[in-house]
Formats: sequence, structure tokens, C-alpha cells
Amino acid sequence: MSLEPEEQARFNKATSQYLATGVLGTFVEGCSYCVSSALIYLTKALVGAVLIVKGTYTYLQM
Repeated sequence: MSLEPEEQARFNKATSQYLATGVLGTFVEGCSYCVSSALIYLTKALVGAVLIVKGTYTYLQM
């Protein structure tokens, strides 16, 4: 009467749960990184547009 198959099944179940959690966490982290990068570029574009509209800089100076 060996407990190895039962322990292996419990181990496989636990590792699949951890893998699913890790994949979901990676997706969330990737999305948050993309959103923060997009906000940085959007801010740069907005500030540049405001400076050009106000006449502080020309397009060539930017």
C-alpha cells in the first residue's frame, strides 16, 4: 500500500494551481506596465502639443 500515487496527485494539483496563479499575475503585471508606458507617452505628446500651441516652441525646436 503505497502513498506515492496519492501524494503525486496532490502535488500535481497544487502545482497546477500555482501555475494558473502565476500566469494570471504575469498578465496583470504586463497590462499595468503597458498602461503606465502609454500614460508616459501620452503625457509627453500632450505637453508637446500645449507648448507648440502656446507658441513657446516650434515643431522644429521640439
